[in-house]
Amino acid sequence: MLEHTEDPIRVLLTWLRKVKQGGIVYIAIPDKRHCFDRERPNTDFEHLERDHREGPGWSRLDHFREFTRLSAKTPEDQVEAKMQSFIDRDYRIHFHVWEQSTFLDHLLKFQQKYWPNVAIEHFGRNHTEIVAVLRSI
Repeated sequence: MLEHTEDPIRVLLTWLRKVKQGGIVYIAIPDKRHCFDRERPNTDFEHLERDHREGPGWSRLDHFREFTRLSAKTPEDQVEAKMQSFIDRDYRIHFHVWEQSTFLDHLLKFQQKYWPNVAIEHFGRNHTEIVAVLRSI
């Protein structure tokens, strides 16, 4: 569900704060190359940091607009109305998208900058999903 969160760094920090030393966090997210998000650009780490630092409000409409255009394949003249219908229904889009290599890069940056007491125990792919197991050390 990490892809459905507007501030993934905050979510990861919360999860890791809640697990005891030695505990694990299991993450499975879609690899954008294998789902409806394939046309969307990868989320970069600087974007995640800005969402965390400033709050995700600054990018929310852009995420909905991008999702509506590229994932929902909405004709340009209908994008704003369709986007608003997603917002009105509180539709939980994939706010952020990754492929395997970019997500690993983000995990390594997260580990270095925010939580050095995390070991990446496993990283791989399971069919269409990226799978990571983090251990609090």
